[in-house]
Amino acid sequence: MVPAPKILAAAAASVLLGVALGGCITVFPARDTVTTDPRASSLPFANVEAYARKEEAAPGATLGCTGASESRLFYVPQYSEKVTAFVTASLKPPPAPADQAVNQHFDFTLKDGEGVVWIEIHLKGNDTNKQLTIEGPRPGGWNVELAWNLCKAPAPLNIDDSFSVAVVVRQPA
Repeated sequence: MVPAPKILAAAAASVLLGVALGGCITVFPARDTVTTDPRASSLPFANVEAYARKEEAAPGATLGCTGASESRLFYVPQYSEKVTAFVTASLKPPPAPADQAVNQHFDFTLKDGEGVVWIEIHLKGNDTNKQLTIEGPRPGGWNVELAWNLCKAPAPLNIDDSFSVAVVVRQPA
């Protein structure tokens, strides 16, 4: 004969299992203890600025153009939640015929390690304000390519070009 406490424990376990499988009791908190995926656990995450650049046309001058280009690599760690790119650029086109002599431009490209282009912006004499978020990004090396020629001119043209770029990775702390 089976002792009464063991029968009661077995009955309680079977009722609990039946109710849980029926959806009356949630067992989701227990899933964090049985999974091996670090994102399922309570890993702390932090926003890390992987790339940032701000430029304005001919700083300190009242007339002129400045240009340059750069290519910068940054690392996206495994289990990162997202990569977010913030781009703001302002290029005012000069009136004709000066528009032929001034070669204003802003070019920005963000690629992952496999060469997939996630954002590509090419501006000539206009403005943009963009934000792109890539959820569950591919880990590894990513690349920012940036080229610009910004101009500044006083009245009556009133040209004062500028841009700001930031790439933020939400990654395990």
